[in-house]
Amino acid sequence: VYDRIGVNLTQSDNIAAEDVVVHQIEASGIEGAIEYEEEDGGAGSTTAAFLQAVDADSSTANGVGTAGLTLYVNRTDVGANADADALQLNSTNVDVVEDAENNTYFVAVDTTDVTFTQSGQDLVDEEDTRINATFAVREGPLTDDSSSASALYRTSERDATLNLDDDGFVTVSASAGQEVTGTTNVAPGSELEVEMESENEANPFVLRPEADVGPNGTYTATADFSDYSAGTNFTVET
Repeated sequence: VYDRIGVNLTQSDNIAAEDVVVHQIEASGIEGAIEYEEEDGGAGSTTAAFLQAVDADSSTANGVGTAGLTLYVNRTDVGANADADALQLNSTNVDVVEDAENNTYFVAVDTTDVTFTQSGQDLVDEEDTRINATFAVREGPLTDDSSSASALYRTSERDATLNLDDDGFVTVSASAGQEVTGTTNVAPGSELEVEMESENEANPFVLRPEADVGPNGTYTATADFSDYSAGTNFTVET
């Protein structure tokens, strides 16, 4: 995980639908509870042990696990006086990476396979959803005092835009190594395809160079236009 930070894992408060959102939890004193679930609780993996300890598969937003831990990921835009609408987290849409030496747990949630408990809606079907993720240690077997930490973010429809010149066009030269650039909200490291198609029947072409999304959300597709005539109009789509 640490090796991927700044490569295809970046901090953001806007997550594109269908990406994976990674929650970094720093909490001391819970390593033993997770080990117990693995050794005596029948959990077959760190992910299963973590989910059992925190009861993240609760049907409400306030489930308490066997160790007095909770993890709930709620939508916050449900309207006034509405019940909390938590994501159903389970072993099919969650992976947990443990760094117990640093009291850190990375909880990765695949947004392509997660549903809200109350509404039954899939997260990817919601165009702009505000989310509150909260991890809490309740008064109980691990501590005499309760504490919690939260993070706010939103999920948005996947989108990509092209960088245009002053006249509002994508313009290239009739030569090799021409770059078409843009920005996107999808995760860094994702691979995009940029399609460039001629609108001139006398000079037809379709080019589909690939581009990797950089850490800052930019991408660059490089294509060879040396075989095509200057002045040819073409369309571009990412």
